[in-house]
Amino acid sequence: KTGFYLDQGDNRRRVRTLARGRDVLDAFCYSGGFALNALAGGAKSVTAVDSSADALALARSNAELNKLAQAEWLEGDVFQLLRRFRDQGRNFDLVVLDPPKFAPTAAHVGKAARAYKELIARHPGEIVVPQAKFALARIYESQNKLNEARSLYEEIARAQGYSSLGNEASIK
Repeated sequence: KTGFYLDQGDNRRRVRTLARGRDVLDAFCYSGGFALNALAGGAKSVTAVDSSADALALARSNAELNKLAQAEWLEGDVFQLLRRFRDQGRNFDLVVLDPPKFAPTAAHVGKAARAYKELIARHPGEIVVPQAKFALARIYESQNKLNEARSLYEEIARAQGYSSLGNEASIK
């Protein structure tokens, strides 16, 4: 597995078209696919967060190879950094939440559901400006492991004013 999902191509292009003049947060950025598209789309600023130093090095390298303006690359726990952004009053008007698989086994489903709930229900509303255009979150769990979490995800998305399509939600 590469961690780079080709089926996200349409979403990366969507971020590119929405990014112009916006402050963008790409959480769980991995190799920078969304961050790079935001830069290419004319984002005012891009903050890209991942827990892996190797992933961030790859993302930086990808930005250099593509001759894109530099982003702010932050290594750390996304949940902690989202809380820090909230506490600092730091806001974004385009947020991408593209987390990795949280439930590698059925035993982790409860923990994964809590993590998705925290990401979807709490954080975007605390760090996006009122006129935010878009936030994307995606669940990469196998269907049989997280049907309950998906239902929770869709319920949370609707309650927070997101439109939900399958396992994605976006602010319009």
